[in-house]
Amino acid sequence: MRLRHLSLHLSLIALVLVLSGCETVTRLADQLGVRVVLRGTIEFSGDVDVADADVSIQLYRILENTSAFDTRACQRAGQSLGQCYGGFNLDVLTPSDAVGGLTPQWDRASGAIAIPNVPADFGYVLVAQASASGAQCSSDIIGIEDESKLVTRGSLLSPARTLQSLQAREARFPRAVRLRCDRTSRPRTADVEPPPAPRPTPDPDPGQEPVEELPPELEEPEEVFWTSFRLLDKEGELLADASGASVPGAQERAPCGSSRPMTIEATLSGDGGGIERAFLHVQEGRGASAVIRDLPIPVRNGRIEGHVVQLSGGYARLQLDLEPIEQSSGEGVSHVIEICSGQAPPQFPAQELLAVLSWDTDGTDVDLHTWVSGPGVNEEHVYFAARNGRWAQLDVDDVDGFGPETITSSEDARNLTYDVKIHYWSDHGRPNPPTDATVRILYANRDAGIRCDTTRVVRNIRSRDWHVIGRFGPELAELAQEGPEAFRALGCLVVR
Repeated sequence: MRLRHLSLHLSLIALVLVLSGCETVTRLADQLGVRVVLRGTIEFSGDVDVADADVSIQLYRILENTSAFDTRACQRAGQSLGQCYGGFNLDVLTPSDAVGGLTPQWDRASGAIAIPNVPADFGYVLVAQASASGAQCSSDIIGIEDESKLVTRGSLLSPARTLQSLQAREARFPRAVRLRCDRTSRPRTADVEPPPAPRPTPDPDPGQEPVEELPPELEEPEEVFWTSFRLLDKEGELLADASGASVPGAQERAPCGSSRPMTIEATLSGDGGGIERAFLHVQEGRGASAVIRDLPIPVRNGRIEGHVVQLSGGYARLQLDLEPIEQSSGEGVSHVIEICSGQAPPQFPAQELLAVLSWDTDGTDVDLHTWVSGPGVNEEHVYFAARNGRWAQLDVDDVDGFGPETITSSEDARNLTYDVKIHYWSDHGRPNPPTDATVRILYANRDAGIRCDTTRVVRNIRSRDWHVIGRFGPELAELAQEGPEAFRALGCLVVR
């Protein structure tokens, strides 16, 4: 029995060493077995009164949840495994037995919260979640790095690290818990930029055969600025290579009718000349219905590597440029990749919802959030800490600028409702640079016969801002009847 106790204490001391480092191992080893009151505060915002919200707080002990952390994220971020535990996945966390039954004491008036009887000699991740009837509420996580969102030795919530004294037996959260609840509503047409108006086309002469209108030209480069420009699928298979010449649609292998993401790789000539940003001109559609938009793309050391682009699935043309299209002089452009030439996209894509977020500042972190609900469906919140929901999935969490981040509904999701928001997570200590964020929503409901393609630009957002993009679901059929102008202003149409 003594050997068992000795082994246990040695294990605990080893754990303290891992969590806190050699410099504090002696102090923390003396505190083994100490339990404390963990104190903090909740900052509550949104249009729901704090009195109408329920809040749950759960502690997760790090060593009981090794399967919840993706260590590959440490390697991608250049952090050693001795200091970094990995990316955070809320979907597979298991509450710690030692603290799972504790009931936090929360004073709604002051926002003060206390969790009693917490073992001080362990490191935790704390997850706070709010809920309110008729609202979508955010979550918050303490125990992850603000910049990388990785769980590291330094980011863990460690009661021993903030313990004032053994006599006080109290420790504090490193920051306030931030929660927000917003009432759900239909997409607000005043906040949503309508799609570009169709360009008028002249009536053909009665005696002439109708001629198909060609899409506007993206000019070919006069000299080589990009020594490579390639389009690949997410598995790395080459779809089109416009490094030496433009790729007509008959030659490329990108799937027509699919809205799955693809990746861009490119290299500037020379050393890139200190260029940090390029623009991908994306033309979708032909003739009067053609729309050209810009996607900002980071350039590092003269290269673009693995940048994701999401297309709607029909005809498209892609071209890189060093300037946005409205300012382009034709210098600095690449050859053109054409997609789905001569093929018509399907009437409805494979999924109900496709939401794509991008923003225009480097070294900043904006997050895409979607709440999925419906009859007989347990509401799920899809975001960076819970990427793989039953009804929707987030492809990647971009923490250092530009995006894109894409949430796609599952192929078997039908007649569900999607509430989409964005959150400016962090400016990474920069002087709070204002950012313009662009969210494109493709929503298609076969049963209701509705298809939407709408883009919202949210301008001058700042760190910690939340913005509601809108609600997309079967109730849009009611809006089509009650307010057809508002329905069309959302980029929606009825397909029969």
